[in-house]
Amino acid sequence: MHTTLNRCMALVLGILCVGSLCACSLSGRGITVSSNSTAFGTVLSLTVTGPTRADADETVSRLLAETARLERIFSYSDPDSELSRLNRTAQEGPVQVSEELFMVIERSLSVCERSGGALDIALGDLIELWHVETNEGEIPSVDEMMQNGRPSFRDIELNEEDRSVRYRKAGLKIHLGAVAKGYLCEALRDLMKDRNCTGILNLGGSIQTVGLRTDGDRWRIGVADPDHPETSLTRFRIGEASVATSGSYQRYFEVDGVRYHHILDPKTGCPAQSGLASVTVTGPDGLLCDALSTACFVLGEDGAKDLMEFYPDYGILLISGSGQDRTVSADGPVETLP
Repeated sequence: MHTTLNRCMALVLGILCVGSLCACSLSGRGITVSSNSTAFGTVLSLTVTGPTRADADETVSRLLAETARLERIFSYSDPDSELSRLNRTAQEGPVQVSEELFMVIERSLSVCERSGGALDIALGDLIELWHVETNEGEIPSVDEMMQNGRPSFRDIELNEEDRSVRYRKAGLKIHLGAVAKGYLCEALRDLMKDRNCTGILNLGGSIQTVGLRTDGDRWRIGVADPDHPETSLTRFRIGEASVATSGSYQRYFEVDGVRYHHILDPKTGCPAQSGLASVTVTGPDGLLCDALSTACFVLGEDGAKDLMEFYPDYGILLISGSGQDRTVSADGPVETLP
């Protein structure tokens, strides 16, 4: 038995974010400050250009503070987060939650429904069972759990009048790993725009660009080669937009040469086997990009393209096959580069 664990960045930026704490450079459009930290279990890279060094530094500080605030709401692993408290109590009756948590759950459920359950935010029990992040080579048996009719997103009840959430089935736990990073990108984008700053944010496969590059050009984003994640297999160009990639190479463990990745198929309870190696979605809404990339990965190429017809403002890049048979296809408003 051989076991490995890999946590790779899904996207290769067309800009270099450096510095264990903070780095600074001067451009014709202002002062650029770069900072690396951790959030939601992955690396958060911030590159912010402001009118002055003080503006850029203050914006980075506010972005980090906002990130910490949102982690206290959406973290699944923090027992003191608002989401964790909800998961402990919502089976007993309706629980009133913050406006942000209610809104993120509501928006996520819309994609769950539209995708036919390919995205399911009620996967906390299965994610805990697989524990891909720390798995040491144990393949869990999910048969009993699936046969007993485990909870799904359809067992989450929302009440807009009092902004409450209730779980209709025992054992249900909401996990927002497929959407929270995208929502964070939205929140940080808005903060940067309010402070008249531009730049790019990278949070472990979720990217947000704000404005244009310091040379006035659009951003060039490289999508990682699943076989060699440190290099780009294809590239595309965007202005101000969100980007999210879901890939089987990002987090996984291996047993006897078989890879078990972190993207679960709600219908089987096991890692999705859709024929896709990665899915990248780009568009104006970070949470939606994040949610759609996961749903499309589970659905496979044909199902992904069918789902994306409901979202004409979003582009998609699909990587399928392996080795010499690797193929890349694009659909919707996405400008690929040679």
